[in-house]
Formats: sequence, C-alpha cells, structure tokens
Amino acid sequence: MFKHLVFLAALAPLPAWAQGSTAAKVGAIYAMSGDMASWGKNCWQGAELALLDLKERSAAPQLQLILEDSPNAKPTNAISAFRKLTDTDHVQYILGPMSPEEYAAVAPLADRAGIPLLPFVSSKIKVPAALFMWMDPETEAQRIAEYVAARHKRVLVLSSNQEWEALVGQTFKAYVTEKGLSVPLIEEPPFDSSEVRSQIAKVRQEKFDAIFITSYLLFPKYMKALSAAGIQVPLYSIELDASAIAATGGAAEGLVFIRPAAPNERFIQAFHSKWGSDPDVPASQCYDSVMILSRALAAGATNKESFSAYVKDFPKFEGASGTISVENGKTIMSTELFQVSNGAIVRLETGPSNK
Repeated sequence: MFKHLVFLAALAPLPAWAQGSTAAKVGAIYAMSGDMASWGKNCWQGAELALLDLKERSAAPQLQLILEDSPNAKPTNAISAFRKLTDTDHVQYILGPMSPEEYAAVAPLADRAGIPLLPFVSSKIKVPAALFMWMDPETEAQRIAEYVAARHKRVLVLSSNQEWEALVGQTFKAYVTEKGLSVPLIEEPPFDSSEVRSQIAKVRQEKFDAIFITSYLLFPKYMKALSAAGIQVPLYSIELDASAIAATGGAAEGLVFIRPAAPNERFIQAFHSKWGSDPDVPASQCYDSVMILSRALAAGATNKESFSAYVKDFPKFEGASGTISVENGKTIMSTELFQVSNGAIVRLETGPSNK
C-alpha cells in the first residue's frame, strides 16, 4: 500500500521537536456544509493526510486538529466556530477560515486573543500573526490577464461584490486596459444573488469577443444564463473546482481558468490511496498549511509574537501545492491554466508564468 510519508520524505528535514513536547492544539474552521462544502471536505482531507505524515516523523512537531464547521462560509458561523475553539477547546492556532468575509470577522478576534491564523483567503485586512494560505488575487488576476490580452480585444467582466472576486475583476480590467484592450462592462452584483438576468441583459447590449467570470459563487448562474441566451464566445474564469463546473450542467465546456497549480504526483497518489478519490481545490494547500505550521513550531514560532516574526521573514516553502512565498506581504503561489474538456478539468500545456 502506498505510504503517505513518501511525499513528506521528499521535503527538507524538519528540525527536531523538543523531547516530551505534547501535540499543539490546532483549530480548523472549514466550510463543511453549504455552498462551499466541496472545498471544506477537500481541505479537511488534505489536512488529515498531513497529520498522518507528521505521525511518521516523531521528531516533527505534532498537531492535534479540532474541526469546526462554518456552514456556507458565513461570518457569523465562523465567529461561532472561533468562540468554541478558543473558549472551550483552548486551541493555540487556527487553520482557516475559507472566505474573505469570515476572515474579516475572525481576524480582529484572533489578534486580540493572541491566536495565529493560517486562513485560506487573501485579504487587504492584515494582522501580524496571519499567514495567508491562498494566492494573492491581484497577482493571479494579472497572470490570466496576460493570457487573455494576447488573444482578445474587447472583454466583459462578470464578477460580484465579494471582496476577493471584485478585486480580481478590477485588477484584470486595469491590467488588460494597459495592454490596449477594451473592457466596456464590468458587473458586480451581490455574491448571494438568486439570479443574474439583468447582468446578462446588459451583456447582450455590448460588443465583445470574450468574457471573464471572476465569481465562484455566481459562476453556475452566469454560465447557465449565458448558455440560455445563446451567447457563444471564449470564456475565462478563476479558482474553479469540479463541483462548480458540474453545477453548470455542461455550459462550461471549453472554458479556460486559472487556479493554484495541480498538486504533485506524490500527493495525488497519497490522497487517492487514503480517500479513494483525486484531490480537488484546496486539498494540497490545506496539506501544506499543516506542514507549514509544524515547521513554524519547530522554528520556535510558539506564540503570537514569534509567529508574527516567522510570517514577516517567511522562508520559501516547497510543498504539495508547489512553491509558496511571501513577497511584500502578499502570498505568492504556483498557478496553472486549466480547461474544461468533455466535462473534465484538464491542464493546459501552455500558459502564463507561475513563478
């Protein structure tokens, strides 16, 4: 049977963990139910795989993971999860949460409580002891903008008012405009809108040769509405998984999107051996979050102050999801382009630089 430690063994050795040390209590705020349940499940599976690998390394800092669901990745649910983890379970660190709105609600609470965070978001709201475990949206938007700008002249942007999704759309527009493209329309309806008919009506009034969709939450609605309206142009998007694509009922065929790079083969094999399925977003990033926290503990980052110092001088990390670094306060990760082909996600052979 495939041994999970094969992947871990490929990484640089961890410093020895202090003899007699007990496992650090780590909370996890994942969206295990609701609209982002697919992400939450994959995140938990990736984290559990990392814990198994750590157990194979007795010299590595060990972690005790306590999971709390934040249904639909809502701020109020994340706050409830945070209260339970800190007041009842007395965790020392927290992995998550998984949406910008949750993070904005939890970050100041964690800062006051002295709890380091490794959230699966990127945000302009920063606290010293938070290490973002997600790609900087502006950098990622520029990478796919480079690809789109080489192929089109007039691109519409369908986004939402969610912080991360809106920032991607605005950054994309600014970048391609500098390259000489026209962006005659950018739509940012509420991310929890029940329908997008008015946005598609505006689309039909414009001249364009491509559409860029930056909203994961509205993606299925946009795709179905575009298909129903008979709009057929090259489509681009960002941060999609199999669940979002399946929800379009086949309307996403041919779409090209960017997201964090596919995990390496060692991780894919270990994940499949453990869970009987291939990893999706964000399994490898959540695996890496556990490994990074273990390494931070080994380096002496055992409280808010020392973890803040570790984040400030974060050493480049080579993990299951590729290269992770912090540059000018922004988390930079490896990314790749993918395309929907026959309902499946396939990696494109060529695309923008991911370094």
